Amino acid sequence: MRSMRTVLAAGLVLALVGCKKEPPPAPPGRPLDVCAGVTNQVDCGIKPEGPLPEGFDAAANCYTVGNQQFHCGLFEAAAGSFERATQMKKDPRYFHAYGDALYLQEKWQSAHEAFRKAVELDPKKRESWARIAELGVRLHLLDEVHDAAKKAIALDPSKPDVMRTDADAYAQEGKLNKAIDELHAAEKLGTPQNQLECTAQEVELLRLAAHRLEKDGGSDDAILDAQSQLADALDRELALGKDIPNRPELYRQLADSRMNAGQFHEAELALLKTAELDPKDFVSARLVGMIREQHGDTAGARQALAASLKVEPKQAMPYIVLGRIDAAAGDIPNAKKDFDDALKNEDGKDALETRQLAELATKVGAKDKAEALYKSLDDDPDMSARVGFWLDQAAASNALGHADGVKMACKKAHALVETETCPPKAEASPRR
Repeated sequence: MRSMRTVLAAGLVLALVGCKKEPPPAPPGRPLDVCAGVTNQVDCGIKPEGPLPEGFDAAANCYTVGNQQFHCGLFEAAAGSFERATQMKKDPRYFHAYGDALYLQEKWQSAHEAFRKAVELDPKKRESWARIAELGVRLHLLDEVHDAAKKAIALDPSKPDVMRTDADAYAQEGKLNKAIDELHAAEKLGTPQNQLECTAQEVELLRLAAHRLEKDGGSDDAILDAQSQLADALDRELALGKDIPNRPELYRQLADSRMNAGQFHEAELALLKTAELDPKDFVSARLVGMIREQHGDTAGARQALAASLKVEPKQAMPYIVLGRIDAAAGDIPNAKKDFDDALKNEDGKDALETRQLAELATKVGAKDKAEALYKSLDDDPDMSARVGFWLDQAAASNALGHADGVKMACKKAHALVETETCPPKAEASPRR
């Protein structure tokens, strides 16, 4: 039987110096393990003893050995063999292979130099230009990315990979529209899977852009527009991946973007789909209840909140919302019961939830509990930065005749807005 080494070499002597002995023959019907005899090489360029095939080339031998090592996952050994091949012969194939072996070891700068050498020797080596573009993103050589992408596209305009790389570079430069234009161009090429991947990449870029706008204090209109673009892209991603089963997380992201864009009906639809796909999800139904409450659909809100509590009874927010609905309807006894249930399940980990519970306590006449809940948030960095929070706390203390509490809360409120009236006059609804 011919050895696998001889078969893979296609007639070349591979000089596997230092290899383990050949593996025993495989049982009938099973292939040999082609990687079993592939190890590090002492020097693939040394000519073996004995007769050599006509035209034996030591550099080509190192390249073949490197390929064996590479495909067997021995990337460091493969890089050594490919480097040895490049030292013996300046061949663009050898430099590209060397770059690939370095790339998979995350040796970005050395890989970049190898691919650069490959295109110097052969400017038409499209895959090397594509790798240069990828590494340009990693090394933040963005002008080089655009140049390499342009050359790769000119050599083969039918492949979308470099367009996606170019989009990443534009995104790093803050040129979101150009990045998305590149992705839309790439989306028109290749397979449905490529379309899905391009759209998923667009989603990530739009998510990052929306996050930056919010972090940098962008205008409300700009944030709403960014969230709307993100939601539309998520919709397309879901449509393109319609055959992928059970994607509740993507629907959660879609619902979040729709809510942030002020598109509450569309958000509700996405939340209902999320709850349908994930039977353990109690948050989506709860959010549906809150959306319906805000839009006056109290019957629909009750239905959604009941569904949420059926999945997870130990939560406070559904009872807070139910309490608000009952209080607004004038049913104070039921609102008080809702408050008690909410208080029993409130864990103090969500400051906004605690504040809403304090507001409900005021509505149902639980004045002492309202003041205690407000005071529990004194050190919360978000709540303590809101003048409305201190005014509401001052009102709660004033209702109990706690002069010291009123004085403290008003002092905090005036430090934020000196002209505020404190304690405030009674209002129909607390300030935010």
